[in-house]
Amino acid sequence: MRKERKHFTPEEKVAILRRHLLDKAPVSELCEELGLRPTVFYRWQKELFENPFLLLFHLAMRALLSLKSCCAIGWRRPRSASDGSSLGWA
Repeated sequence: MRKERKHFTPEEKVAILRRHLLDKAPVSELCEELGLRPTVFYRWQKELFENPFLLLFHLAMRALLSLKSCCAIGWRRPRSASDGSSLGWA
């Protein structure tokens, strides 16, 4: 029986790459921990270095869609801290 593939979000991919690049976690440990093939890890890293703007665009679009869905259900944007609101939501 085939094992179902895990799909990582762009945010998860960035967090994994960050652990390697900034925290110096070995690729072998990350891959073993996450059930990820090293070739997949290195492909993500190559994609990030070759076109970082694509990742930024994708993350920005997700944020805009999230904001749009919040507005669609009646939430308003956060209030400024100067109006005395403790929670920040209208």
